[in-house]
Amino acid sequence: MYLGTELRRIRKRRKETLAEVSKETGISVSFLSGIERGQTNPSLDTLNRLVDYYQLPTSLLLAASGMNGSQNSANLPGYSDFVSQMGDKLSENVKNLLVQVHYNAQKPAKTKEDWMRYYYLLEPIVG
Repeated sequence: MYLGTELRRIRKRRKETLAEVSKETGISVSFLSGIERGQTNPSLDTLNRLVDYYQLPTSLLLAASGMNGSQNSANLPGYSDFVSQMGDKLSENVKNLLVQVHYNAQKPAKTKEDWMRYYYLLEPIVG
């Protein structure tokens, strides 16, 4: 299942319209619709606003949507060095989220420092 499909399922379960979600999150109806249809991916800021609005932990949303970042992560540039440096600080959910950010970023991570930047951007979201 895709992230957008899961967001749509949550919205429908709450019996809300795209316009209602848009009004509360400040995200346009057309962009929300694009996310739900899988035509666009949310930025970290947008994902954070949606997670806050739906009152869900990011890791739960990603797990429920079937987004698993562990696939082929060892082959990503700088990833293994980053994970080694971080040690026990990284949960599997955070690792998965970081890999998904990598795959959806306009500029994918190429170094250990890029992975660190992703981590520190996500830290306020995932706690």
